[in-house]
Amino acid sequence: MRSAEPARLGRNAVVVGIGLVVALVVVSLLALKTGVARVSMGELFGAFFGGGADRGVLLGSRLPRLVAGLVAGAALAGAGTLLQATTRNPLAGPETLAVNSGGYLALVATAALGVTLPGFSRPLVALAGGLAAVLLVQAVIGVGRVSAARLLLGGFAISLALSSIAAVLLLFNEQATAGLYLWGQGSFCCSCS
Repeated sequence: MRSAEPARLGRNAVVVGIGLVVALVVVSLLALKTGVARVSMGELFGAFFGGGADRGVLLGSRLPRLVAGLVAGAALAGAGTLLQATTRNPLAGPETLAVNSGGYLALVATAALGVTLPGFSRPLVALAGGLAAVLLVQAVIGVGRVSAARLLLGGFAISLALSSIAAVLLLFNEQATAGLYLWGQGSFCCSCS
């Protein structure tokens, strides 16, 4: 009876994997169809495989947006898996280890100080803030063999502190940080300045 268990689990994993691939294809097709220009699915397939007037819409806007979303999603999934494996805790993630808060605070602080950043340097500033936050968490919890619970609690504490500082900067510098509040809540409608 015990030999049937791994085989059944293997079949379940295959079924779930196939379901996820089908869902990814469906969502990808919907993402290609979504946009300002009204283009039918047939016109998109025609533009992809042949040519036509809608080829520029597909290759210039929708396909790069889809590829960027897929690559970013895969990178975030990989980073989350790596953090969870490193800490041996399924709750670990960038938000629990202060990476998100550090990156957000770095962007808010640069905007509040009036530093104008070109578009390509904003992610670098956020990356530097996230790395600084991780180093701060490491400094707070100490070096050497540290338990996963201590790492997560230290990360939560630093994350809350950095988020609070960012909120204060947002409140006292409304004009300079106008688009960053919405961006910090997950919206892409406003560009950060």
